[in-house]
Parts: sequence; structure tokens; C-alpha cells
Amino acid sequence: MGKWVQDKAFTLSKMGTSKNFCLRNVRQAYGIGAKYANAKQAMNENKTKGTLHALSTMPTNVSVPVYTSSGIFGHVEVCSKGVYYSDGKRTTKPDNKYMWGEWLNGVRVVHYQNDTKPTIKVGDTVIVNGQGTGNSKGGGGKTKSFANRKMKVISIQNGRYGCNQYNKSGAITGWWTAGQIKKG
Repeated sequence: MGKWVQDKAFTLSKMGTSKNFCLRNVRQAYGIGAKYANAKQAMNENKTKGTLHALSTMPTNVSVPVYTSSGIFGHVEVCSKGVYYSDGKRTTKPDNKYMWGEWLNGVRVVHYQNDTKPTIKVGDTVIVNGQGTGNSKGGGGKTKSFANRKMKVISIQNGRYGCNQYNKSGAITGWWTAGQIKKG
């Protein structure tokens, strides 16, 4: 198992409250300087790096930027340990058009840290529990829920494990986090 680790601290009291300046508001809360002009550009950095994730994979132990591409400039909020903030105010969980990112304005704010023991690698047999996702970034729909299902690791990407339930095609059945699998 592994966990998400905070690289850049989030301080709510430093978060700006100006409407139409969401990226600046969030940058202030993390203490990050200007790089991009708007939230959409900051979100696209995560897309390019493969570090943009579905809300269904939201970590609850760290604070992360939450992006949408709606509108001309997009929008960015923060989910801090399961609580959402927009322009300095607590808000409700956004809808599924949002995704969360590991980067904000050129600075990595969180990273996934795998446990060192036991190391799971491609080709290993693992025990899978829970629903997987359709792609390595946490999106693409959900698989059915598995309980103690033996599978083979086909690929490892973005801190997720692409596993196959031993069908003849050898295709990836779904992608699971380290917390959903163990060596089998």
C-alpha cells in the first residue's frame, strides 16, 4: 500500500476570496508564484504530465487543486482532506466535470508514495478488492466490484495497477490503486 504525500502546504487563511481570480486565490493558499494566466492552463499542465485524476479517486489525507475546463478560463478550487473550498469559502462537492491534479501552476503539490515492502511489479499475481477504473488516470468508468479476486498485473502507470482477471485476451480488466491490491 502507499499514500498521497503533501509536497506544498495548503493554508486556508491565505486563500484569496476575489471572484473571477480563482487561480490567484488558490496560488495564495499554497504560497505559489504566478506562472499561468488562468485555471485552464494550469489544468492542462496536469493533462500533459498525466497527473489529472477523476474525483472518484480523491485522496482524503492531503489538499489538492480541483479543476474544470468549463468556460473560457476554467475554474480551480481546493479539496483539503475531503472538504471543498472555492474562493476562500467552503462549498459543496463539485459535479463530475471536475478532476483533481497533482500540480498547480508549475509546482507539484502532492505525490503518490508507494510502500517499499512488498513491491508489486508487472507479472505479479495480486488479490484485488473494490472497483477499478477504466484508465490509469482514475477515469474511464468503473469496473464491477471485486472481492478477493486473483488477478495478474499487466501494467503500472500513475500510481495505479492495470490488472487482468485471467481472460484469454490478456487485456487489462481495470486499474486499481495500491490500497485496493495486495500480493497474492
